[in-house]
Amino acid sequence: MITLNVMKPPSTVRRAVKMFAASLLLGPVQLLFPDSLTQQAFMAAPAFSVIVLGGVLALLLLLLWSIYRAKNWARVVLTVLFVLGIPLLPFTLPIQFSASLIAGIAAVVQIVLQVMALLSLYRVESAQWFRPPLTGNSISDEVVTLSISLASAPGIRVCAHCKLKVIPTHDGKCPSCQGIIGGADAATA
Repeated sequence: MITLNVMKPPSTVRRAVKMFAASLLLGPVQLLFPDSLTQQAFMAAPAFSVIVLGGVLALLLLLLWSIYRAKNWARVVLTVLFVLGIPLLPFTLPIQFSASLIAGIAAVVQIVLQVMALLSLYRVESAQWFRPPLTGNSISDEVVTLSISLASAPGIRVCAHCKLKVIPTHDGKCPSCQGIIGGADAATA
């Protein structure tokens, strides 16, 4: 019997995902008060505009889901997309405010939420979440708790250093603490 109990992301990552989701929810508020450029785009090619908006939304949801699942590449892609959008702010914010005060305020709140979320993703607790698990013949105890029926898993030893049940690596070390398992130090599980 193998039971996997995957850890939840730290609170900083959960908070960041919630802030990004909240910023996504502000997008429709801005669409309720479109500026003339947005209106022209929708009038010229409504189907294309809907497809582009749907694609962008799908990409952002994929990135948030991947961040929640500890995929560092998603954190990097989201950061790059945000940084690439910074030079456009002096042009887009005045357009938003000219369309409507509510749309302008929604855009500013969106930016603030995104900045706070990105800062949260790069805190120490979050950085540990995105670090790959320890290598070895077993799964890291930092990421997954593993309970195995001993009858079906030969070769499991109890590490004398960290007291965990592990399968030693090829060089006889504990994959969790890197202590050497063997001789008098080791006990069969």
